[in-house]
Amino acid sequence: MQQSNVLVRKEEPRSSAPFEGGRFLAHPMLAAIFPPLLLYAQSPGKTSWQELALALAASAAMAGLLLLLMRYFFVGWRRAALAATWLVCAIYAFWLSDHVNGTLAFFDLPYYCSRPILLALWAVLALGGLTWFFHDREDDREFTHFANIFALAIVLGPLGLLGWHAWRNPQIVGEWQTPAANTETFALHSPEQQPDIYYLVLNAYAGDHVLRRDFQFDNRVFLAELARRGFVVAESSRANYPQPELSLASTLNMAYLGDVDPGVSCRNALQDHRVGELLKEQGYLYFHLGIPVDGLWANRHADYNYRFSLTDNAFTERLIELTPLRMMSPNMSPKRQTAQKFEMLPEIAKQAGPKFVVACFDSPGLPQELADAPAGLNEDGLYLREVAAVNQQVLATIDALTAASDRPPVILLQSAQGPDLSVAPLSRMSELEQVRARCSILSAFRLPGRRLSAKAIQGITPVNTFRMLFDVYFDAKLPMLANRTFYWSEADSRGAPSGGPACRMVEVTQQLAEPAALASDQPARGSGG
Repeated sequence: MQQSNVLVRKEEPRSSAPFEGGRFLAHPMLAAIFPPLLLYAQSPGKTSWQELALALAASAAMAGLLLLLMRYFFVGWRRAALAATWLVCAIYAFWLSDHVNGTLAFFDLPYYCSRPILLALWAVLALGGLTWFFHDREDDREFTHFANIFALAIVLGPLGLLGWHAWRNPQIVGEWQTPAANTETFALHSPEQQPDIYYLVLNAYAGDHVLRRDFQFDNRVFLAELARRGFVVAESSRANYPQPELSLASTLNMAYLGDVDPGVSCRNALQDHRVGELLKEQGYLYFHLGIPVDGLWANRHADYNYRFSLTDNAFTERLIELTPLRMMSPNMSPKRQTAQKFEMLPEIAKQAGPKFVVACFDSPGLPQELADAPAGLNEDGLYLREVAAVNQQVLATIDALTAASDRPPVILLQSAQGPDLSVAPLSRMSELEQVRARCSILSAFRLPGRRLSAKAIQGITPVNTFRMLFDVYFDAKLPMLANRTFYWSEADSRGAPSGGPACRMVEVTQQLAEPAALASDQPARGSGG
């Protein structure tokens, strides 16, 4: 019988394990663990090992499942592994869909892609790319060799960055611990009728003199309305720290934080804070209405947490945002979160029993998007519009809280820190004036049934807020700490830490105590009422 001259491609035998010719197919797993490792390496001190381990395990499991699925469609583990790596890369590249509408707008095209359309376009591209792997070819071994080397190389990048962080500061790879001063011993003696306690924290709300001097904004109507509702407003109140998580870690532990590294997390101090512990011991229900800031998303000791995300930490949220899973998130804007939390407070007031509520509002921080702003409205105009809107929400919420409560509640209204320095009037100031503006905050307290004068709380800083409360209502006899303010030794244009190796927290109390003209006679261009 004559042998045919036609060459027939030899079928690769189906093996029972992901090995081909003694070579382990590592690239799907390496590609899958690269995004979590990279995110962790960018801010190692702000993510726990447990969160990283969970993310790595979930990503590796996803790659393994995709590999098994692709093995069903393709002959040979090499081809299946290459297809799985393609899908892993496509999944973690979903964030690029954010740029579709921006690109359309850049070219003045009259189209807008909704979330379902973006998801459909991504699916077409991801699945369409798989068709390349169905083509008959003999170079799978070479592609596998290249994919393994390339995947290993990109994983070594974040591992090297982690090694550099560990060499520069070994503490940065662990979580920052609760301050030693948190062990201060004292006892609370609850009054016969325990008041509900609401701690309302505004982000980037400037103090009155900064609004008048730097923004020419008259906030006296709002402050007068607070006074009419029984509030005492502290003059010249300053933040202890220029960052929300640092400020609240200090406030809720009634202690200063010590030597703070900008790359190290305050999560433990925020999760295990002394104020919540003491009030829960007194029978209070703890409600936590957080914001997307490390340590403030939720509190593990709270009886109720406000859920605005699929997860409860910034690291996992950032990882989800890279993938199509983001389509399952509530997609709630910061402004909508703020409005929803204000709406929730009167409903919380109707709950039985004494309540302690920590409600953080990511407002009136500068809006992230300026596209929807009215024509001619610049950043400082947007900021002042946000301040005016928050003023109205605060007053309406105070009235609703009072109406819904069995007895007048204690309300502590305070800023975490002052405004973002990128806002036009502040960006042109000297460095010292910028520090003053960034640390100038609102502090207003309503303590029903107790006498509190403005003079007694003049210049109060947040670290003393609950010391004052526990002394006035719970006879704790806590001494007030010296009012001190700390700032970054190297700050960027917004007032955040520069990220340089020499950046540390330094005390600026003495510098801020120097006299400064308040220019209060300048005409106000807006009203906060």
